[in-house]
Amino acid sequence: MTELSKLQQVIKREKRRRAMHLDILCDYDFAHDNGENPAAIQCAKNYADNFDSFARDGAGLFLYGASGSGKTFLAAAIVNELTDKGYRCRFTSMLTIMNTLSAIGYENRRDYLDQFSNAELLVLDDFGIETETSYSNNVLNGIVGKCYEKHVPMIVITPYPQDSLLKETGDSKRNVAIKRLRSRCFPYTVLMPVGRSAKKARKKSENEALIKDGIKPEQQTLAFDGETNSEAKQGKE
Repeated sequence: MTELSKLQQVIKREKRRRAMHLDILCDYDFAHDNGENPAAIQCAKNYADNFDSFARDGAGLFLYGASGSGKTFLAAAIVNELTDKGYRCRFTSMLTIMNTLSAIGYENRRDYLDQFSNAELLVLDDFGIETETSYSNNVLNGIVGKCYEKHVPMIVITPYPQDSLLKETGDSKRNVAIKRLRSRCFPYTVLMPVGRSAKKARKKSENEALIKDGIKPEQQTLAFDGETNSEAKQGKE
């Protein structure tokens, strides 16, 4: 790799870092897709490839699906693809926004919030897990309202079902924001890839065994008379 190529990679990485709120997300791109969910990846590629058309209408995506299904990877891959092409994108979450607002001075809050509606694409990750307060709902409604008026596309990621986000007895401003998001964002449910659930369950079982017995499951060989090492050890105590 030449010095020029190295410099280009550094600049590319820095641009991605500015768009993201987590450094690890800079590596979430189509080149690193593991092929587990080709239908979802194709959906993300279609959105990125036709972004100019979607952007004219302020059209985004509402990504639903269980935790671990790959929603964040899809959105980050879109952001990285568009960032590499020169678009101004921001990837964040309401939890990050609220934590940042509580840490900065009041005089800096307007500038901080304005950056989201000044982007060409805004992503809100883990939507709905943040603590809901009157203030957080005001902030959400403000961000969504400005993006709505300026036709800034948004990608919203949530682990909750579609029907659970809108609440009849919920905060009116939050409901208005969610209705606006739904009116502009195409819903897409990301299915858990085949085998990933089994892999997660197997990993959980291994971790539980490691905590309880201090050994990995594959180390639990038969000792004698059908006992495992852990059972034999307990019998000696």
